Amino acid sequence: MRILIVTHAYAPGRNPRAFRWSALAQHWSARGHDVHVLTAPVPGLSAIEQIDGVTVHRTRGHGVETLRARLGSSQSQAAVTSGVGPGKRSARALIRKVLKAAHDLTWKKLYWPDYAALWIVPAIRHGSGLLDGATPTVLISVSIPFSSHVVGFFLRRKPSVSRWVVDIGDPFAFMVEAPTNNHSLYGTLNFAVERRILDSADAISVTTEGTRRRYIATYPGVEEKIREVPPLVNIPAAPHRPSQSSHTPIRLVYTGTLHRTIRGPERLLSLYQKLVEHLGDRIELHLYGNHREVADVFESLPRAVRAGVFLHGEVDREEALGAMRDATVLVNIGNDTTYQLPSKLVEYAAMEKPVLNVVMRPNDSSVAFFKAHRCVFNVIGDADVSDAKAGDAVKFLLDAPDAECSCDREWLRRFSTENVAAGYEQLF
Repeated sequence: MRILIVTHAYAPGRNPRAFRWSALAQHWSARGHDVHVLTAPVPGLSAIEQIDGVTVHRTRGHGVETLRARLGSSQSQAAVTSGVGPGKRSARALIRKVLKAAHDLTWKKLYWPDYAALWIVPAIRHGSGLLDGATPTVLISVSIPFSSHVVGFFLRRKPSVSRWVVDIGDPFAFMVEAPTNNHSLYGTLNFAVERRILDSADAISVTTEGTRRRYIATYPGVEEKIREVPPLVNIPAAPHRPSQSSHTPIRLVYTGTLHRTIRGPERLLSLYQKLVEHLGDRIELHLYGNHREVADVFESLPRAVRAGVFLHGEVDREEALGAMRDATVLVNIGNDTTYQLPSKLVEYAAMEKPVLNVVMRPNDSSVAFFKAHRCVFNVIGDADVSDAKAGDAVKFLLDAPDAECSCDREWLRRFSTENVAAGYEQLF
């Protein structure tokens, strides 16, 4: 079988879509399928290369996209305690900040459907060439960004495409909490185009049942073609438990992107400040991932709190997994939307570590998910960040090094590469 995956993010990218689709593409290639990936360019990497049997085609966009990639390629890897404030940043960092501000005030307010808009036409041209010929091909377009589906919509017309699967990582038109474009300009267009994409697709996949229900309610008629294909995790054979002593800091580790609107750090930091009052320098908070949107929140922390907060920025997958293995307690910050489930939660469960789960509301998807996990401390809503709750959290953290958090391995197999790949194959 020949498979063409259209995804803006792919290895060596550092986001959940890149991790998921790199694993799936390699899985199918190892089973003898002819797998091609059409993706965005990566500075320093060739336009075409073989990665673990997968042919990766990197299609170059235009200058604005290249500038955006470079603006986002560097983040602070230092502790907040380094004392590097806005006035002491390097000239290079200052220039990057000015350029990003100009980008956000101009192009970001005008582009459609999202930041990858200028990649669409080159990707359609390149993809059309890949689909010339008689070999039947399963086409899979992956969001985010939604631009990948626009590419897929035009490639679907090629006679060699046997099936088109639209894979939705995050919603598009009704995602008003973290819009991908200027909804005041494009709100009506967003719904119209997403409706057209969904009607044209042969199959649609989402990662949670809540998202599936939301799509069925928003776009009546898609219920027969939309399916839940869960998050993916490569389950570690033997989760690592670092040695602990009375002098070893309690390491809280968060991995993932922070967003100002749907996944901000304020509630976690409010709790952490209370934990510091109890534990002093015995506790550390390490955050791995893109934090650009909320950098000012960390810079405004009191000095005593900042002393134990470390922002590592975006790191490669192995470093992130290593940080999770070395953690005393893993931290989740819930989305302010109820229907999404961060893919990292499956990895958290597989690590068999205690989890501090900080969420906005009781019906957060992570609260339901972690019912299958034995060692979870939920902090729900702003009112839950109280002195009494902090005292309970301190006990949870002190008991964490000795906690027995084994997870049902059969339950975890639902999220394995093999099972997730099989879920997609049913759509082919």
